[in-house]
Amino acid sequence: MQTLGMNMPATPSSVLAWSALALAKGMTADELAGITTAELCYVAVSYDDGVGMKVTSQVTNPACGY
Repeated sequence: MQTLGMNMPATPSSVLAWSALALAKGMTADELAGITTAELCYVAVSYDDGVGMKVTSQVTNPACGY
């Protein structure tokens, strides 16, 4: 199991550098391109606001058994 995470840019953007994230975690671009949705157990997004509130949303893959 491998965990990948990134911080969203402070300025709104429609582009996230997934390839840079994977390379930072020791994955090659080909390994990242080879990941299928069946291999993802969950995807989560968290938001921390300026006053200390944290909002998290998560989607899980039932095939992973979690």
